[in-house]
Amino acid sequence: MPRDDEITDIDLDVDIDRRKVLSAATTAAGGAAGLSSVVAAQEDGDGEITEAEVERALAESEILAGDVTKADADADSVDLTPDDIPEDSKMYVGKYSNAQVPGEKAYEIQSYDEWRRQERPTGFDVPQTELLDQLYFQEDLGTVSVAGYSVTVGVGAGLKISTASDSFLSATLSVELFVNGVSFTIVDYGVGYGDDGLCVDVPIKYGPIPGLSVEGCISFSLYDEYGDICLDASVTLSLCADPCPLFSCEACAGASSPSVGGCADVPL
Repeated sequence: MPRDDEITDIDLDVDIDRRKVLSAATTAAGGAAGLSSVVAAQEDGDGEITEAEVERALAESEILAGDVTKADADADSVDLTPDDIPEDSKMYVGKYSNAQVPGEKAYEIQSYDEWRRQERPTGFDVPQTELLDQLYFQEDLGTVSVAGYSVTVGVGAGLKISTASDSFLSATLSVELFVNGVSFTIVDYGVGYGDDGLCVDVPIKYGPIPGLSVEGCISFSLYDEYGDICLDASVTLSLCADPCPLFSCEACAGASSPSVGGCADVPL
């Protein structure tokens, strides 16, 4: 798996219409630097995010997840509804949650560096299998400027394999987000060999950034290579904020990543 010093530079599109980041024709440009405003405030002892705030925000959020093919059909917009949530998925946060992570809670208030040091998805602190550690990756999407605010974002995924051979795979993929000082696992669902993916629509109702929402898709490919299970994945996100109290002045920015991943032995 690639380490921090092996991650390819991320392309950022910092001036883009809402949701257009999900279009295959989008051209990425720009850059990223620095800590998020929230994490910087935490380190200064001011504006600290509380667990009560995060719990309340996640409980009220209508976090949606759906098959990536829906976005492929209409690349300019995810436009998810509750009906789009995969039937075999376990939703861990939000109004539509139907499961609990095996650990204490599905979120963690932490700095970006602390999140990067994790060895498995947030909330999976109870060891699942050795393979979950080996096929866990985090994709750094950098710090994006939107509506004058800095938003630090990242995506994580962990694969738990039940059975595998060179022609059959039974596994679950866990998907998590890191947004400005909080990481949380959204969903896991069944996957097999081949190309697949998941799109999400996540309103972020904690912290000082008004009207912040994240939409995006993670596309991945699972395949067998010389007896190993291999995962390649790429991520595209659109972030929007609406800081005007009396009228809408929504501004959006996007972040995308090159393909990353790795392989792991299958002792089955």
